[in-house]
Amino acid sequence: MPDHSAPAEESSGSSETQSVAKRLGGGSLASSRRAKSRQENPAPRAKLPQTPRLISAATLAGQLPPISQAVLYPFSKEMHSLVRFRSLLPFKIIEVMDVLGHGQIGVDAGEFLNIEQTGIKVTSKNTNSLQKGDGLILGHMDKLVQLRGPDIVGRLLTDALLHNLHIFSFDSLESYPSLLADAQKKGLKWVWPSLAHDQAILEEANTVKDFPVNVPVLGVFGTRSQQGKFTVQMELRRRFLEAGYTVGQLGTEPHSALFGCDAVFPMGYGARLPFDWVKLIPYLRHQIQAICQYKTPEIIILGSQSGTIPRDPHLQSNCLCLNTLHFLFATRCDAVILCIEPNLDGEEVEYTKHTMHAIEYLGKASVIALACSNKVKNDGPANGAGRRGGFRFLDEAESFSICQQLEAVYGKPVHCPAFPEGGRRLYDHVIEFFQKRSV
Repeated sequence: MPDHSAPAEESSGSSETQSVAKRLGGGSLASSRRAKSRQENPAPRAKLPQTPRLISAATLAGQLPPISQAVLYPFSKEMHSLVRFRSLLPFKIIEVMDVLGHGQIGVDAGEFLNIEQTGIKVTSKNTNSLQKGDGLILGHMDKLVQLRGPDIVGRLLTDALLHNLHIFSFDSLESYPSLLADAQKKGLKWVWPSLAHDQAILEEANTVKDFPVNVPVLGVFGTRSQQGKFTVQMELRRRFLEAGYTVGQLGTEPHSALFGCDAVFPMGYGARLPFDWVKLIPYLRHQIQAICQYKTPEIIILGSQSGTIPRDPHLQSNCLCLNTLHFLFATRCDAVILCIEPNLDGEEVEYTKHTMHAIEYLGKASVIALACSNKVKNDGPANGAGRRGGFRFLDEAESFSICQQLEAVYGKPVHCPAFPEGGRRLYDHVIEFFQKRSV
């Protein structure tokens, strides 16, 4: 087990990544000499079908809105990753708008996320904020619609049109055809992730041969929602890119394309799939093979949603985790990082162990490490130090202490990627695992 006794200051790179000409399951580890190394020692790759680069109809990389300065609204869970990993975005976040009553108005966005100051202020929704940018990132609005009525979206789109803003929306905007037409006349791009037009790919996926993927595939799965699974994926993406790797990525969050993910399969909150789950496996296999075909990555990172197996098999059918089980079968990961709670409760431990066994038995993947969240239920006042409503943040010392305890329980390395040292150790563990496999 790795030593968590004293969190060390993050170094510029581990010994594995600093050495030259090591291999990651067929991919070069060289940094400055990486391109030359691949030309001189190309890794053997399977012949894949000639599939065009296709994410989904609205989120092709070439069709993303040309946003350079973005305003975010509202400051929901999905928006947190945009702020946390803003260095991976193709635009600058200039302001975050939120609704009154969340206790966030007037603070720096980093303060709410328990990270360093970002210089991005959280304000209430107002037209002055919209005037500062050329694009609006519009999050899930269903809860606000329930509270304030459907007109809230229409008014926001009207304001965006008035200020000539491009829009990337997490939800479909098809219910506003006249506003969409007006935006198109003004040369504005209003897009959202959608699989509605992927029927052609689906039909092709059911007819082409399933080729093997000769690239390490790393999956991120979880035991429940809101554990930071996307945070883990972005943290690993950032570190692999900084080390010079060519990364292929399939994201299941609606805003995955904004980070440069090669394929987007929005199967999480509010997802409406246009085809049956039984067709999911060939579809996703086809998308992963397409990534290999056009990009020849050195590693593929992908992540699931919510829990992996049902907590009670007698629950209603929509609680049986059928989507994540199909995703597990389809992606055929070589290795999995399982996101868990900082919770030593006996029932939670038993469920987590069952999840690990299910991934390894059903998915034939090795659970190589556990990623522990740094959030626990809040037993104190809502706005005390480190407290945010229903939860509070553990500090680094608390997190590393509980990681040690969890390692003893699960017999697996446990890291907390919310802190730089935990993220580095998790990344190093992935490197070590695939290097040993490639020997």
